[in-house]
Amino acid sequence: GRGFSMAMKVLEAGRAAISGISLGMARSVLEEAIKHCRNKPVSRRYKGSPGLSADQKVIAEYASRLHAIRRLALHAAELCDAGKRFAIYASMAKLLSGELATKSATEMLDVIGLDAIGDHQVAKQFKDAKLYQIGEGTSEIQAMIISRLLYGNPDLLDDTDF
Repeated sequence: GRGFSMAMKVLEAGRAAISGISLGMARSVLEEAIKHCRNKPVSRRYKGSPGLSADQKVIAEYASRLHAIRRLALHAAELCDAGKRFAIYASMAKLLSGELATKSATEMLDVIGLDAIGDHQVAKQFKDAKLYQIGEGTSEIQAMIISRLLYGNPDLLDDTDF
């Protein structure tokens, strides 16, 4: 009589694990964009800023997201390993990392441009990223899980162990 709850535990752990894959994809795409832009002359400024290019702004934002979501995914994994409740964090990490993999691949294709056509690593990641947004439950399913858990226990917002 415990089959369903056991299956849900496996899915929860899978969500934490797939977050790592998504984060790895996002990091790979970001590294490729950095390599591409490092020695490239600045062609577009960010909103007229004399010191910041549009590419620099995009890279900085995605690097920041990558680190924040990585911490969330690690927190979910640590709680899982400790045998504590981690479902909300696994779903949050899955939701955000899947979105990050997809959006970063899209944005970095824009940054790299025509150089990424064909067998370029970013083009390959772009093709694969959507799977990690869908696998182990779509972003919509993750949002439903997170909101239901919060409706049942709003104190989850006060996690002081984070």
